[in-house]
Amino acid sequence: VPFSMYDEYMKAKRCEGTDVDEMGGNPVPNGEFRQLCADASDPTGKSFYEQIASIMSDDGFLTSAETRDGMLKDFRKEVKKGEVPTDISTKLNNMHEWWAENDGTMLRSVRLRSSTNNEDLSWFNGAGLYESTTHDPDEGEIGESVKKVWAGLWTFRAFEERDFYRIDHFKTYMGVLAHESSGDE
Repeated sequence: VPFSMYDEYMKAKRCEGTDVDEMGGNPVPNGEFRQLCADASDPTGKSFYEQIASIMSDDGFLTSAETRDGMLKDFRKEVKKGEVPTDISTKLNNMHEWWAENDGTMLRSVRLRSSTNNEDLSWFNGAGLYESTTHDPDEGEIGESVKKVWAGLWTFRAFEERDFYRIDHFKTYMGVLAHESSGDE
């Protein structure tokens, strides 16, 4: 799964959902995460990049490791909940079908290994900072598991390491290596 899919996912504008107002038939943001919308009348909302930029500028985030950890945890939940754009979902499902039986059933687990574009810089070794996962046959669309790996870019530990080494968070991209899982992976 190339870095570009992560980037496209993170750039997609999103809002928790919309209703249609009864007067003019216009979309109106709804739900608990309305604050993620660019403004209350804009159902296109903010991209995940815009959301994390806003979070990273928060005074509490900047001054308190405990607050930063909590805000990153909440952000990861949002990344995991986000809708995968149709074109990405189609590509991921096509990739996943490679492990299908002839009749289309899925019997094998697929290991999804994290890989960023900055893990092996000459002055920074980020190997082991990011989270991998296994997608089991009964888990539905593989995009749901890929989002877990993408969200792993925003763990407290990974954020702090990149920050310490002055690695630009917005130029760090998550790729995913998919292979058949073996054993207890």
